[in-house]
Amino acid sequence: MTTTELKQDIISVETRAWLDNPQKIKTALENQGAKLISSFTIEDEFYADLSNLSAKSHTFDQKQEAARIRKITNANDSMFVACVKSALEETPENLNLHDMTQITYYEEAPVEKAQKDRLVKKLAEKGFPTLLKKITKERTAYTLNNFTVTIDEIKGFSTAIEVRTSLSNPAEAPEVKMTEIEFLKALGIPQEDIIEKSYTHLILDAHIRSNPDLKLPHLKEELKRLKEKRKELLLRSEEHYREGGDGWHDNASWDILMERIKVLDAKISNLKMEIFELRRK
Repeated sequence: MTTTELKQDIISVETRAWLDNPQKIKTALENQGAKLISSFTIEDEFYADLSNLSAKSHTFDQKQEAARIRKITNANDSMFVACVKSALEETPENLNLHDMTQITYYEEAPVEKAQKDRLVKKLAEKGFPTLLKKITKERTAYTLNNFTVTIDEIKGFSTAIEVRTSLSNPAEAPEVKMTEIEFLKALGIPQEDIIEKSYTHLILDAHIRSNPDLKLPHLKEELKRLKEKRKELLLRSEEHYREGGDGWHDNASWDILMERIKVLDAKISNLKMEIFELRRK
């Protein structure tokens, strides 16, 4: 199947914009000599650790990673693609966090339930245990010079365009970014329609903000885990206290355990407050 998926370790620079008139932009692409790659349906499932996400800031900004399982379907075939996309450790100062990313995990699989379950387990092992949201889009993909251009009609939302360039040298990213912006403008897209962040993650952010109770089950589970850990440390501290002479002598192991309990107490307190605030909302 011909797709636009980036493979493992590939670095790319991406620029995105909302579209008011997708057909006009498709015509402009064809007039510039863009070659149609394919048209297909994408069903994305995004996964995250909800206990560590805050609705106050951008999902990708918080962890600087994003994970999804994508089902790609065209007229003849379908496949699963699981991947994790990460920000680079060093992003040039004049680029946003979303402008340059790298694929740190990539795997294709046939569309079978056992394969899907395996991919879900793999993402959980990588720190993305919970399904956050499903997003469906109809994608038309083109290639022109060094660009891969995709136009996505996002079900329930709007239509957007993305221009992407694969890189071998991250130092070239600022110049490539400016080239992509100028390319979008040449297609007739105004500067104000260009998006600084991934439109997919803007959708995810809105989903989290409008559903604050999404986190509650995960916060409760984490609170339960921390309380059990605290109970375990308290039992161990009693043993160390007795073995150390009931406080008559220096007891480094007991002191260390008590410090760990203090840290847990602070985490438990913060979790309780977050749960209270979510319930209040």
